[in-house]
Amino acid sequence: GGNASAASAQYNGVAGGAGGGGGTKTSGNVTTSGGTSNKNTYSGWLSYGTNGGTGNHSAGVHEAGGGGGGGNSAGTNGSNSSGVTAGAGAVGYETDISGSSTYYSGGGGGSQDVGSSGGAGGNGGGGAYNTNGTANTGGGGGGGTSPGDGGSGIVIFDDGTTVASFTADGTFTVPAGKTQVDVFAVGGGGPGGYGSSTGGGGGGQVLRHTTLGVTAGDPWIVTIGAGGTASSSAGTLGTNGEDTSIALNAYANM
Repeated sequence: GGNASAASAQYNGVAGGAGGGGGTKTSGNVTTSGGTSNKNTYSGWLSYGTNGGTGNHSAGVHEAGGGGGGGNSAGTNGSNSSGVTAGAGAVGYETDISGSSTYYSGGGGGSQDVGSSGGAGGNGGGGAYNTNGTANTGGGGGGGTSPGDGGSGIVIFDDGTTVASFTADGTFTVPAGKTQVDVFAVGGGGPGGYGSSTGGGGGGQVLRHTTLGVTAGDPWIVTIGAGGTASSSAGTLGTNGEDTSIALNAYANM
């Protein structure tokens, strides 16, 4: 499925391809959990997505949201000490399918209630606090009072001779003489939560099939998932990142 929005203030992170970071309450002692990864799985496909970091608040001290999960590691927890630090977004999934090493599905950074900074975005297009996830990486948006939207997804085919990258909807036609392809796909990333101590958005789920059987001339329909849109009001969640899909006779969502 599509990927989680980060939690707005006073909420746990939302589950998705990679979970959103936990937001925090404004009073009392509380720890909010990060969203869990409920990534889809398919026979023959490798599937990647991790949990968001926890948000933390201590009465009379400080509060900080957790970082969003990503395609490789979990989001970092927010601290609730006097040296308050919002959670950083998770590091994304690294691949060289495009011809050079690139990271995708980085988690968004959380926000905190003091200072003018927040959690860093995860390598792979994750947005730092108040920053959008990078387009066509599936990166999560950063939390904050101007939270970032999630980045859109991507699909890449490698037939052993040429590489075809799709950053928008389209069709991949299998070249003559090809019987298998390497396919990499990322869903849309989730947005950051709105508020001064909110979680970062989860990165898009990553799916990979290194030996997908194909038939020359067949058209594979590609749909690229949009990133989720952040909320503009406290206590309201943004929209989840959308599914990326490829379809012939079989169908797979990322």
